[in-house]
Amino acid sequence: MRFYMKSKLFVFLVVLICVVSCSKNPIIIPEFNTATEQFLFAKNLKDKGIYEQPKGKDRKIHDRAVTQAYQNVIDRFPDDKKVTPLAWIELGDIYFKLKDYDKTLFYYETAKHQYPNQDDIQCRALFGTARTHDRLKNFEEAISLYRQCFMRFENDSRPYLAIIGQQARINYSRIRVQ
Repeated sequence: MRFYMKSKLFVFLVVLICVVSCSKNPIIIPEFNTATEQFLFAKNLKDKGIYEQPKGKDRKIHDRAVTQAYQNVIDRFPDDKKVTPLAWIELGDIYFKLKDYDKTLFYYETAKHQYPNQDDIQCRALFGTARTHDRLKNFEEAISLYRQCFMRFENDSRPYLAIIGQQARINYSRIRVQ
Protein backbone atom coordinates (compact mmCIF):
# COMPACT_ATOMS: atom_id res chain seq x y z
CA MET A 1 0.00 0.00 0.00
CA ARG A 2 2.82 2.35 0.88
CA PHE A 3 4.57 1.67 -2.48
CA TYR A 4 1.29 2.30 -4.30
CA MET A 5 0.88 5.69 -2.58
CA LYS A 6 4.48 6.68 -3.35
CA SER A 7 4.14 5.71 -7.00
CA LYS A 8 0.84 7.54 -7.24
CA LEU A 9 2.45 10.65 -5.71
CA PHE A 10 5.37 10.30 -8.11
CA VAL A 11 3.05 10.12 -11.14
CA PHE A 12 1.12 13.13 -9.85
CA LEU A 13 4.33 15.15 -9.45
CA VAL A 14 5.55 14.21 -12.94
CA VAL A 15 2.23 15.25 -14.45
CA LEU A 16 2.22 18.49 -12.45
CA ILE A 17 5.77 19.35 -13.53
CA CYS A 18 4.92 18.60 -17.16
CA VAL A 19 1.78 20.73 -17.04
CA VAL A 20 3.62 23.65 -15.47
CA SER A 21 6.67 23.44 -17.73
CA CYS A 22 4.74 22.60 -20.91
CA SER A 23 2.09 25.28 -20.53
CA LYS A 24 2.63 28.48 -22.43
CA ASN A 25 3.22 31.37 -20.15
CA PRO A 26 1.10 34.35 -21.09
CA ILE A 27 2.92 37.17 -22.76
CA ILE A 28 1.55 40.60 -22.01
CA ILE A 29 2.16 43.22 -24.67
CA PRO A 30 1.65 46.86 -23.71
CA GLU A 31 -1.09 48.70 -25.58
CA PHE A 32 -0.16 52.02 -27.16
CA ASN A 33 -2.46 54.82 -28.28
CA THR A 34 -1.59 54.80 -31.97
CA ALA A 35 -0.91 52.20 -34.62
CA THR A 36 2.53 53.70 -35.23
CA GLU A 37 3.53 53.40 -31.57
CA GLN A 38 2.21 49.84 -31.43
CA PHE A 39 4.09 48.95 -34.63
CA LEU A 40 7.33 50.55 -33.42
CA PHE A 41 7.10 48.55 -30.20
CA ALA A 42 6.79 45.33 -32.25
CA LYS A 43 9.64 46.34 -34.57
CA ASN A 44 11.93 47.23 -31.67
CA LEU A 45 11.12 43.92 -30.01
CA LYS A 46 11.96 42.10 -33.24
CA ASP A 47 15.21 44.07 -33.64
CA LYS A 48 16.16 43.30 -30.04
CA GLY A 49 16.04 39.61 -30.92
CA ILE A 50 18.40 40.18 -33.84
CA TYR A 51 20.98 41.85 -31.61
CA GLU A 52 20.64 39.61 -28.57
CA GLN A 53 20.24 36.29 -30.44
CA PRO A 54 18.26 34.40 -27.78
CA LYS A 55 18.61 30.61 -27.89
CA GLY A 56 16.35 27.64 -27.16
CA LYS A 57 13.36 28.36 -24.95
CA ASP A 58 14.20 32.08 -24.81
CA ARG A 59 14.09 32.18 -28.63
CA LYS A 60 10.64 30.60 -28.68
CA ILE A 61 9.36 33.03 -26.07
CA HIS A 62 10.84 35.95 -27.98
CA ASP A 63 9.31 34.77 -31.27
CA ARG A 64 5.90 34.39 -29.60
CA ALA A 65 6.19 37.88 -28.13
CA VAL A 66 7.13 39.41 -31.49
CA THR A 67 4.29 37.69 -33.35
CA GLN A 68 1.84 38.73 -30.67
CA ALA A 69 3.15 42.32 -30.77
CA TYR A 70 2.59 42.55 -34.54
CA GLN A 71 -0.78 40.82 -34.22
CA ASN A 72 -1.77 43.50 -31.70
CA VAL A 73 -1.21 46.14 -34.38
CA ILE A 74 -3.57 44.28 -36.71
CA ASP A 75 -6.18 43.58 -34.03
CA ARG A 76 -6.19 47.02 -32.43
CA PHE A 77 -5.83 49.17 -35.55
CA PRO A 78 -7.49 47.30 -38.43
CA ASP A 79 -8.45 50.52 -40.26
CA ASP A 80 -4.95 52.01 -40.24
CA LYS A 81 -3.54 52.19 -43.77
CA LYS A 82 0.02 53.15 -42.87
CA VAL A 83 1.56 50.59 -40.50
CA THR A 84 -1.09 47.87 -40.15
CA PRO A 85 -0.34 46.67 -43.70
CA LEU A 86 3.32 46.45 -42.71
CA ALA A 87 2.37 44.36 -39.67
CA TRP A 88 0.70 41.85 -42.01
CA ILE A 89 3.89 41.63 -44.07
CA GLU A 90 6.13 41.40 -41.00
CA LEU A 91 4.08 38.48 -39.69
CA GLY A 92 4.39 36.77 -43.07
CA ASP A 93 8.16 37.25 -42.91
CA ILE A 94 8.36 35.94 -39.34
CA TYR A 95 6.28 32.84 -40.06
CA PHE A 96 8.39 32.20 -43.18
CA LYS A 97 11.50 32.25 -41.00
CA LEU A 98 9.77 29.91 -38.54
CA LYS A 99 8.83 27.60 -41.47
CA ASP A 100 5.12 27.83 -40.69
CA TYR A 101 4.15 28.15 -44.33
CA ASP A 102 0.37 27.98 -43.86
CA LYS A 103 0.48 31.06 -41.64
CA THR A 104 3.02 32.66 -43.96
CA LEU A 105 0.67 32.36 -46.92
CA PHE A 106 -2.28 33.57 -44.84
CA TYR A 107 -0.54 36.80 -43.86
CA TYR A 108 0.93 37.56 -47.30
CA GLU A 109 -2.29 36.74 -49.14
CA THR A 110 -4.37 38.80 -46.73
CA ALA A 111 -2.05 41.77 -47.13
CA LYS A 112 -2.19 41.39 -50.92
CA HIS A 113 -5.99 41.40 -50.94
CA GLN A 114 -6.61 44.06 -48.29
CA TYR A 115 -4.19 46.65 -49.65
CA PRO A 116 -4.35 46.41 -53.46
CA ASN A 117 -3.39 50.08 -53.96
CA GLN A 118 -0.23 50.02 -51.86
CA ASP A 119 2.67 49.11 -54.11
CA ASP A 120 5.14 48.39 -51.31
CA ILE A 121 2.71 45.91 -49.73
CA GLN A 122 1.89 44.32 -53.09
CA CYS A 123 5.57 43.94 -53.95
CA ARG A 124 6.57 42.38 -50.64
CA ALA A 125 3.46 40.16 -50.54
CA LEU A 126 4.01 38.88 -54.09
CA PHE A 127 7.66 38.17 -53.42
CA GLY A 128 6.96 36.56 -50.03
CA THR A 129 4.17 34.40 -51.42
CA ALA A 130 6.42 33.31 -54.30
CA ARG A 131 9.24 32.36 -51.91
CA THR A 132 6.80 30.39 -49.78
CA HIS A 133 5.48 28.46 -52.77
CA ASP A 134 9.08 27.80 -53.80
CA ARG A 135 9.77 26.28 -50.37
CA LEU A 136 6.60 24.20 -50.61
CA LYS A 137 7.78 22.98 -54.04
CA ASN A 138 4.73 24.55 -55.72
CA PHE A 139 7.09 25.64 -58.47
CA GLU A 140 4.57 26.69 -61.11
CA GLU A 141 2.82 28.99 -58.63
CA ALA A 142 6.16 30.34 -57.40
CA ILE A 143 7.37 31.08 -60.92
CA SER A 144 4.09 32.82 -61.80
CA LEU A 145 4.28 35.03 -58.71
CA TYR A 146 7.96 35.87 -59.22
CA ARG A 147 7.10 36.85 -62.79
CA GLN A 148 4.26 39.11 -61.64
CA CYS A 149 6.58 40.70 -59.11
CA PHE A 150 9.48 41.45 -61.44
CA MET A 151 7.25 42.52 -64.33
CA ARG A 152 5.56 45.06 -62.10
CA PHE A 153 8.42 46.27 -59.89
CA GLU A 154 11.82 45.53 -61.45
CA ASN A 155 12.06 48.95 -63.11
CA ASP A 156 10.20 50.87 -60.43
CA SER A 157 11.59 54.33 -59.66
CA ARG A 158 11.54 53.53 -55.94
CA PRO A 159 14.82 51.70 -55.30
CA TYR A 160 13.55 49.41 -52.54
CA LEU A 161 10.78 48.09 -54.80
CA ALA A 162 13.15 47.76 -57.77
CA ILE A 163 15.56 45.68 -55.65
CA ILE A 164 12.77 43.27 -54.68
CA GLY A 165 11.67 43.15 -58.33
CA GLN A 166 15.21 42.36 -59.42
CA GLN A 167 15.50 39.62 -56.80
CA ALA A 168 12.20 38.22 -58.05
CA ARG A 169 13.71 38.00 -61.56
CA ILE A 170 16.76 36.19 -60.16
CA ASN A 171 14.56 33.74 -58.28
CA TYR A 172 12.35 33.33 -61.37
CA SER A 173 15.41 32.33 -63.38
CA ARG A 174 16.53 29.55 -61.04
CA ILE A 175 16.35 25.93 -62.10
CA ARG A 176 14.10 23.85 -59.90
CA VAL A 177 14.22 20.09 -59.56
CA GLN A 178 11.28 18.17 -58.17
